[in-house]
Amino acid sequence: MGGGGQSGGGLFGGGAPDGPGERIDEAGRGHISVGAAPDPYTSVPATSGQHYASPLAPVRWGVHNDALEPEEYVHNLEHGGIAIFYDCPDGCDLIRQQLTDLVDEAVKNGGKVLLAPHSGTGATVSVAAWTFIDQFDFFDEDRIRAFVNSHESSENAPEPFAR
Repeated sequence: MGGGGQSGGGLFGGGAPDGPGERIDEAGRGHISVGAAPDPYTSVPATSGQHYASPLAPVRWGVHNDALEPEEYVHNLEHGGIAIFYDCPDGCDLIRQQLTDLVDEAVKNGGKVLLAPHSGTGATVSVAAWTFIDQFDFFDEDRIRAFVNSHESSENAPEPFAR
């Protein structure tokens, strides 16, 4: 998985402006200072909106064991990246490991994908791109790969080929 777009090969290809998942209204893309309250996001997890600039964001691609704030990861989405989240109040070790393996593979192949826990999503698994989201209550590798293949480095993102 990874390496989408013109930035170079991998198991996933280019990316298209539309694709699987639900389209979410854009909430802007301005930069804010640390401590400043962002305007309301249009989804949970966020798929666009105000976010931190460098050096706080974008965050590194790959697996994060701690939750990320939208102000951090939305910058990754703006760059054409994919954020995968798990929300497991009662634990989901197997799903977390399956997602970790998928994201590790993506990053190894140059993919712009991250994984982190995220509470309050209403679903066990959430996959987010710039203004797109897909959510479900089980691990579905084919569904995740289809989403990433369509949205990673897509023209839909404002800066699809930035890292």
